[in-house]
Amino acid sequence: MSVHVKLFAGLRERAGWSEREVDRVDRVGGEQQADLEGLVAIQAEAEATYRSKIKELEASLQETQGKITEMQAKKEKGQRMSPPYPLCDMSN
Repeated sequence: MSVHVKLFAGLRERAGWSEREVDRVDRVGGEQQADLEGLVAIQAEAEATYRSKIKELEASLQETQGKITEMQAKKEKGQRMSPPYPLCDMSN
């Protein structure tokens, strides 16, 4: 059994190749095994980076939601919340 592997973006540069046909994936050894192990390591590193970025974005979202809640609690009755900048150009 063979598998066609195609890499994109950062993986292509890191692996040093963009496409490769891997034969007999049920019995991988030698250079093919090293290639696959390298890909697994690159994938694990990419997943860790993305997980870290997701946590960072979730923390930022929580902080922003907290600020909005705080602002809404401080507003006077009947006061509307609006962004600190115009949403469209009203000069025309």
